[in-house]
Amino acid sequence: MHDFWVSCWTAVWFIGLTVFSVLSVLVIFFGGHDLTAMLKSLYERHQAQQAAEEAAARGEFPDAGLPPPPLSS
Repeated sequence: MHDFWVSCWTAVWFIGLTVFSVLSVLVIFFGGHDLTAMLKSLYERHQAQQAAEEAAARGEFPDAGLPPPPLSS
């Protein structure tokens, strides 16, 4: 009977390790994907901010993608 419980706990141990390792790989993979997406977004915002600052320094004032003001009647 002792051998049964030892083999049962061994199976539970290895199944737990397998689940943990699979979840760890998924977290690393999708976390890396999210991190690269965030860095890309920050880089694009930085480029847009630099372009707006350069345009303002030249005296141009871009609308910065804002909608036009409402027309008053």
